[in-house]
Amino acid sequence: RAAFTLDIVMHKIVGRHGKAFIPMILGFGCGVPAIMATRTMENEGDRMLAMMLIPFMSCTSRLPIYIIFIGAFFAEHQGVVLLSIYLLGIFVALVVAAILKRTVFKGLSSPFVMELPTYKFPSIKGILLHTWEKVKDFLKKAGTLILICTVILWILENVFPWGGNDPKMSLLGVIGSFFAPIFAPLGFGTWQAAVAIIAGLASKEVVVATFGTLAGMEASDNEGITNLIHDTFTPLSAISFMAFTLLYTPCVAAIATVK
Repeated sequence: RAAFTLDIVMHKIVGRHGKAFIPMILGFGCGVPAIMATRTMENEGDRMLAMMLIPFMSCTSRLPIYIIFIGAFFAEHQGVVLLSIYLLGIFVALVVAAILKRTVFKGLSSPFVMELPTYKFPSIKGILLHTWEKVKDFLKKAGTLILICTVILWILENVFPWGGNDPKMSLLGVIGSFFAPIFAPLGFGTWQAAVAIIAGLASKEVVVATFGTLAGMEASDNEGITNLIHDTFTPLSAISFMAFTLLYTPCVAAIATVK
């Protein structure tokens, strides 16, 4: 019903019919099921355009990144800053859609014909089963991918090929220092930020896990990460970092799903 209602709006904004609305909304949860939802679109051009716009929707994996930066620098304006990040993703998606529908995906979309389903009340059993499936998927992800990446980062941080105890001289610090100049024009050309960005290619939650690993175990997690962020970023570079994590390459799982 949402797809049918927004069909005209989606044609004007994105240049495709209302079925593209559902995958884009799902993208605010997770890009993987959102990309899989594009299979309901019959036209290949419609599917491809929708898949290219979904990564700009700010998925929940990015939310922990926003929380630690907003808590560290923008405690008095948390809601405004968080809403601005989400709106930025939507704005960029609309700009990209306007460009692509006039170039790569130029042409008419397939007609939108569907039978509206009847309203149904969800069952308690169905709600509990769906909730458990989502919780189980996250626990599996947290216990495998995120844990493995955190362990690897910890090992790299504690390997000092040239001696000393300076974290910057560890293998992780050397890798970060090599890539740091690439991000310098964006305002966060430090080895810590570079390592977090690279680790985020596996999963965006790993960015926070990386800062946690770099913060060490001397203090509580929140305090340690907050101190590290204050030492590494300014309010302006924090905004830049959040915007970059929103707009740069999606996680490996999303890329594999597109493939």
